[in-house]
Amino acid sequence: MTTATATLTIGRDADGQPFSLPAEVLTRHMAILAKRGAGKTYTAGVIEEEFAKAGLPFVVLDPVGVHYGIRSDKKGRRSAYPVIVFGGEHADIPIERHMGRAIAQAVVEENISCIVDLTELSKAAWRQFVAEFCRELYQLNRTPRHVFIEEATEFVPQTRRPEMQVAYEAVERLVRMGRNRGIGCTLISQRSAQVAKDVLTQMDVLIALRTVGVQDRKALLDMFESVLEEDELVHLEAFKRDIVRLPDGTAWIWSPEFMKTFTQVHIRERETYHAGATPAFGDVKVVQARPDVRELKARFAAAAEPEPTPKGTTAAQCKGHVERIGQLEDALVAAQAEVQRWKGAAEDVRAELDPLRESVARLQRQVNGVDSLRTGLLALLGDSADAGGAVAAIDEDALLERLTARLPAGSAPVVQVTPPEALRKQYLQVAADRLMAKIPGAGDGRTVMELLLGQEVFWSINRMSKALTGNDSGGTRTRWGNAVKELATVGLVVKGGSGRSEYRANVRGCVEVELAPHGGTPEEITAVERQVLYRLTSEMGEKEA
Repeated sequence: MTTATATLTIGRDADGQPFSLPAEVLTRHMAILAKRGAGKTYTAGVIEEEFAKAGLPFVVLDPVGVHYGIRSDKKGRRSAYPVIVFGGEHADIPIERHMGRAIAQAVVEENISCIVDLTELSKAAWRQFVAEFCRELYQLNRTPRHVFIEEATEFVPQTRRPEMQVAYEAVERLVRMGRNRGIGCTLISQRSAQVAKDVLTQMDVLIALRTVGVQDRKALLDMFESVLEEDELVHLEAFKRDIVRLPDGTAWIWSPEFMKTFTQVHIRERETYHAGATPAFGDVKVVQARPDVRELKARFAAAAEPEPTPKGTTAAQCKGHVERIGQLEDALVAAQAEVQRWKGAAEDVRAELDPLRESVARLQRQVNGVDSLRTGLLALLGDSADAGGAVAAIDEDALLERLTARLPAGSAPVVQVTPPEALRKQYLQVAADRLMAKIPGAGDGRTVMELLLGQEVFWSINRMSKALTGNDSGGTRTRWGNAVKELATVGLVVKGGSGRSEYRANVRGCVEVELAPHGGTPEEITAVERQVLYRLTSEMGEKEA
């Protein structure tokens, strides 16, 4: 198969149809994000297999040391793809921290696929190597190539210390401008929230497997903001619902511009050895494909040979080294003294901050009390309190100033005021009334709602047509399809199931939206949902009577 016609089949979609990435993904950017153990490295391995089968060159920067498995078959008993490994336990050629530029040159000039195992280097050495490699690759590369970056938060973190900046700038430029040089990148991380947003937003394909952390899920949802089309919002609801409980190896794949898809995919089984799996008793030594690296070894050996030292200079060099060591020792003593001075200053600042923190906490509790009072007033007024009305216009600063002035010196902290129970109940009743007002009182929309209430399964338009009118002809399907579309627009039904056009009622989801502005608890959401369902079924009973 030529690269021009290659299809990279990585799994099957919800309908059981093969799901493939186009070969052009070689020069595009992807992010594979998931919690530990959900299958992110496994998924990257599947894509690497497809690249290897299609003859598409790639590089893996691997601080974890698990990507060498592509050289062995699934059980580790036979060789597979002869991909070169630089560094680590399985190295064909060992590496040092300063070899990033040289390996990038070899990758481009020899047009090889390789794994760069960084596990035997320190984290500081990782960053030096990756920075030099990415800078040199960007300068030299002119043909299609893909770079996988495992543990991306080590190189492009959202929050950076000064020593991380050089590696960050090199990787960020490779992502931002690499496509112009034929370079695509895949970032792999278990912490979506800790990957730099400026880098993450440049991805052409998002592959999200099971993600549990609140901040990590928020980082994923932020990527969708203001991008999804209206007909994709149903998928977003399913994404929110499923992402925390996706089975291992199942992913949501979103590519709004490049592939124009937003779908759930079950990643296929790997054809090569998954070195990221937890070792088990009885595991045998893995058999690996060993490429011929004699010319590469000679290349790096020649580069490593030191230049001969001119005669007569050794004594002078030693004298210079002794002088330099003395200078460095003096500088070290001065630096240690400066560190102690700053430590003392930090202790002084900390002593001043503690009372200020208590004052801030006390004022925050007062603010919480005012916010709670406002929440109660809004709940009582219901729909009559618009966003620009008198309640919303309360001057919090003036009110806080008056409250604080009335506090006696040394008084106990203000306790947060909870809205009275009666106000809360009335607020829940108003929410139920608002939701009932959204549900059609008559017509096709009401008929569809009555059909779907209490159903746990998804219904196709054809099935609804047969159930409601006895046939599923084109005109009938269109009629009920239009009714379903109107209900989906206001969130009363959601799309899902195994088909592309299957729906079920979404009363609880609507209740959650209604109560969200004032923090509805799970118990309150359930109570309002039951009230709405009771009122709907009661109305249905009255109609039948």
